[in-house]
Amino acid sequence: MKQILCNPDGLLPPPPWRGRTGEGGGGGGGGEAQVPQERHPVMSIQRARNLRKNLTPAERKLWQALRRRQIADVRFRRQVPIGPYVADFCSLERRIIIEIDGGQHARQTDADDRRSRWLGDRGFIVIRFWNNEVLQNPEGVLARISQACTTATGMAKPEAE
Repeated sequence: MKQILCNPDGLLPPPPWRGRTGEGGGGGGGGEAQVPQERHPVMSIQRARNLRKNLTPAERKLWQALRRRQIADVRFRRQVPIGPYVADFCSLERRIIIEIDGGQHARQTDADDRRSRWLGDRGFIVIRFWNNEVLQNPEGVLARISQACTTATGMAKPEAE
C-alpha cells in the first residue's frame, strides 16, 4: 500500500498551479493556452465531469461538429471549468466560449449577463445559442462559430525582444 505524506494537519498540500507552458508547475506542454490561473472549486470540476457525461441533445449535436478541430482547425473542449463557471464549449487558444441555452435561461438573463461579463473581463468571447437553434439550424450555428474562430485572435503572446 502506497503511503501519502501529509502535513501535520492531515491535509495534502494544494497541487501546483497550471499556467502557460514554462510558467511554473505542470502545464501539459504542447504550447496550448491554459485557463486563467484561478482556482476551480472542487465542486465545479466534479460538476464539469458530470455534465460531460450527460450532454443535452443540442450539446451532443454541436460537440459532434466541434470535436477534433473540425472548424477552422480550432480545438474545443466541452464542459470546461473557468473560475466559478463551467463553459459548455471553450477554445482556450482562441478564447472563445460557446454556450447552449435551454428554456430556463429566458428567465435568468441577469445571471447570464453577469457570467458573460465576468468571462469577457478575462478575455473570452462568449457566443450564445438556444437549444432549438442548434437542433433546427446547425449550419447557421456552425457558420457563426466558424466566423468567430477566424476573427478571434486569442491570447496575446509576448513579443520577443
